[in-house]
Amino acid sequence: MSTDYNKLSEVYDELLYDVPGAEWAEYLIKLLPGPGPLSLLEYACGSGRLTQEFLRRGHTVIGVDRAEGMLAQAADKLRPLGRPYQLACCDMTEFRLVRPVDAAVCGLDAVNYLTTPEELKRFLDAAAANLRDGGVLLFDISTVYRLQHVLGNEFYYDDGENQTLFWQNHYDEQTALLEMTLTVFSREDGETYHRFDEVHLIRGWSEEEIRRALGTAGFTGVEAFAFGTEHPPQADCERIEFRAVKRS
Repeated sequence: MSTDYNKLSEVYDELLYDVPGAEWAEYLIKLLPGPGPLSLLEYACGSGRLTQEFLRRGHTVIGVDRAEGMLAQAADKLRPLGRPYQLACCDMTEFRLVRPVDAAVCGLDAVNYLTTPEELKRFLDAAAANLRDGGVLLFDISTVYRLQHVLGNEFYYDDGENQTLFWQNHYDEQTALLEMTLTVFSREDGETYHRFDEVHLIRGWSEEEIRRALGTAGFTGVEAFAFGTEHPPQADCERIEFRAVKRS
């Protein structure tokens, strides 16, 4: 089964029809340093749903993703905008810039895909190296509460006009790992459908684990918000947004 998002990239935007990219970007922009325009590094940029919104608001963006299929989808969105951007195919724990940027963002649960402390450390070390002193890092996570009580051990079904998704989850309380098995039937022409399967593994990180890791990587002024707000997360919060500043 594929785990590289390349097959999923063909139907990714249609499956995420309920994710409001413009609203998500507006929330992140309010947490960025100053009014801009800024140089941004977007980790796990995927199909460019957020990237295009940053460009439309005057920022310069470097998008990084490890799936070539996702980057192809992103290029199709970004090219017509006529704004400067770059796309790089690389694992976000390994990507290094020659010139540091003002801010880095990572959205849509990408940090949950870092399933070991070593992977989380590599990502945060890389992010610190790619930011100027005083630069801001923004990223969100799906909480342990969401993985255990909302997504865990559930079966989901979504029947769209051009694709059908079956989504089976298994959550392990001991490891805080959620295994997601996705089966997608995508319409090719007429009544012909193409099937593909993907298995994704994500981890639930606690707020304290993230705070400690950020401090170790050289970040300060760490703030955590219930996503979409500027309020601290509560016990039943499903997504947390982190904001941290690279120590000078």
